[in-house]
Amino acid sequence: AGRTRNGTCLRLYTQHDFDNRAEHQTPEIQRLDMTETALQVRALGFTRVEDFPFFEPPLPAAVESAELLLRRLSALTGEGTLTEIGRQLLLLPVHPRLGRIMVEAATKRVTQDGARLAAILSEREVRNSSADRSNSGGLLSGRSDLLELLETGRLSPTVERSARQLTGMLDASKSPPGTAPARFSPAWENALLYCVLAGFPDRVSKRKRHHGSEVLLSGGGTAQLADSSVVRESQFLVAVDVDDRAQFNRSQPLIRSASHVEPEWLIEVSPGDLVENDVLAWNAIAQRVDRTTRLAYGNLTLDETRTVAPDSPAARRVAADALSNQVNLWRDEAPLRTLESKCKTFARAFPDDPLPALSEMTLQDLASQIFFEQGSLVGIDSSELALAWVNRLPADLGRRFLRAVPEKLPLAFGRTCNVAYFTDQPPRIEAKIQEFFGMKQAPQLAGGRIPLTLHLLAPNQRPVQVTSDLIGFWERHYPSIRKELSRRYPRHFWPEDPLTAKPPPPRR
Repeated sequence: AGRTRNGTCLRLYTQHDFDNRAEHQTPEIQRLDMTETALQVRALGFTRVEDFPFFEPPLPAAVESAELLLRRLSALTGEGTLTEIGRQLLLLPVHPRLGRIMVEAATKRVTQDGARLAAILSEREVRNSSADRSNSGGLLSGRSDLLELLETGRLSPTVERSARQLTGMLDASKSPPGTAPARFSPAWENALLYCVLAGFPDRVSKRKRHHGSEVLLSGGGTAQLADSSVVRESQFLVAVDVDDRAQFNRSQPLIRSASHVEPEWLIEVSPGDLVENDVLAWNAIAQRVDRTTRLAYGNLTLDETRTVAPDSPAARRVAADALSNQVNLWRDEAPLRTLESKCKTFARAFPDDPLPALSEMTLQDLASQIFFEQGSLVGIDSSELALAWVNRLPADLGRRFLRAVPEKLPLAFGRTCNVAYFTDQPPRIEAKIQEFFGMKQAPQLAGGRIPLTLHLLAPNQRPVQVTSDLIGFWERHYPSIRKELSRRYPRHFWPEDPLTAKPPPPRR
């Protein structure tokens, strides 16, 4: 900047700044709130605001936002026609939000104080008062920054004069008969808090944490409550004065003044913004389908209950997705791998006696049946699923299957050994070589239809021979192996004739 000889101040610009300036300013109609204009255009009888012959047309998004707010203020019907409240708002020289506060105040029989609230907001006095409180540390606590001004009586003469004028503009006949609540009583306070909500139904917020300053906005996103606000306890509140100017470099909008809200008021003020829905979801901890019933106001949860979902097609679809993932995990575990090997072994021995397919779909259907029988997967694992598959075979086929491919085989003195099954080789058993003394033939499966491999173990539990021909082992290999085993394990019994010897009894 500089000055001419006569002292006139000149503002100088760089060439770059000059070249990058817009050719003209954005028209005011594209910068301002269209709510009041939209209400007036509707009153003129236009079906659509866009049909009015504006010199400069407003932005469609601004018109849509304005009409949405008018519907929330009960000034327009869903079809876009004026309501009785809308006609009353046209008579008041304030923004429709503030007019809605006044109209509601008349119905609550708190007309004069409702006009005072409108005047406070119209004169921006609440912002100035907030700045004053911040200088003293913001230690006050109350239910509304607006009511705090009324209760302390710190209103300017301008506000009081405006309030008297606005009160005279209200139709006294709109106030219902009855006694007005005593000033500063709880009923008076609740009435005015309700009026503020009626004027700002789109500004409802919910505190994220008890006593925290960050709030969730019903329209989405978050904001920060100013330290100067007296609303320090309320879970639900109205963000009356919000400052989101970018030049302050804030990551969140700042709520300079707020007002308390009771959740049940939302049902009366703006029922169209309430959404109740049921959500079915898999509970990974409880291993079940939960039903969550949620009542929401915009993006804010007012109430939420969670119960076990009853059996239904929708619940089965949710469970099916979770069970599919679980079955895929179980298929890699030993019980189901063993069952698959047993099925292939049985199929090779009895090709004319087919088993049901052990497919992923079969297992998933089976898991679903088990799940809905007991309502949860708690206590169910891959071994339970394998057992359930066998138990659901036809009775006769199930008995033949269990006899043909048993889990264990009996040995002497009531002992048993586990049978290991494989998809591409014969099943096998492992036992100490002494367990087979006196046997002229190896144990058999399915009456000899299924070959069995024997792993004959030394006392150190390591195999000294793998064979399916036990009598051939006794005749050809045992004599030489006996000498080595006798030398290494002299305390054990190594008879010369294993065919006539008996297995040693179990040690006590």
